[in-house]
Amino acid sequence: MRAEGSTSRHALIDPANNALLAYNQAIIVYPDTIALHWKRLRAFHFLIEFVDIADSSRTDLIDRAKNAADGALSKIETICNKSLQSSKKKTSNTLDCSPSDIARTYFWSAINLGIWSRSQDALTTKVKTAKRIFHYAEKALAIDPSVDRGGSQRLLSVLHGTIPRIPFVTGFVDKNKEMPLIDDALETFPNHPGNRLLKAKAMMNQEPSQRDSSRSILESILDENPHGPWRVEWYKVRAMANKLLNKKENMSK
Repeated sequence: MRAEGSTSRHALIDPANNALLAYNQAIIVYPDTIALHWKRLRAFHFLIEFVDIADSSRTDLIDRAKNAADGALSKIETICNKSLQSSKKKTSNTLDCSPSDIARTYFWSAINLGIWSRSQDALTTKVKTAKRIFHYAEKALAIDPSVDRGGSQRLLSVLHGTIPRIPFVTGFVDKNKEMPLIDDALETFPNHPGNRLLKAKAMMNQEPSQRDSSRSILESILDENPHGPWRVEWYKVRAMANKLLNKKENMSK
């Protein structure tokens, strides 16, 4: 539904907005169904990142997505974690707490918290939020490594590769984990364009032989024709691959 009618990296507003509205309505009826919460968070992310909307509307969406993430995480704590810790017979609530859904809730909460963090100015807020993002991404990865076809690995790899390591502030950052996380995602989902893009990007900072290999990866991404329900995200990956390829060519001149 969300990508209906889209033929580029920019999605149409009505299908994307309708998807979010549908999840909002469903959660009113089934507030303890964890799957609805992570799917709503994914819908928020799609609307914020891939639809051309006014800045004021985007700011409102970012704040709403952050609140939705906090609410979803609270649901996991009150509905799922307490049920799992209880020795009592499972109730209908625990049926909505599959490990797969819990992992995806952690992952999409981390994604939306990351978007919200970019909109904040205070360094203390950014650092505090970064710690939360790391925590949720690591929990998602530990529970279900298949989330978003290597999504947790991609997120953690980007965080380790881009956040400066500052003693006693961002000590959780480890640059040595950037490449292994990408390789882990690629091993399980070798055809995912996002996994291949991050591999090529990381290789550009390695020794010359790897930098040369990154070119073939980027060119293979550009040769592909985005299709299916994830085509909007795929188009964005292609645009990023093209930008990296141009950067690589400029560096070699």
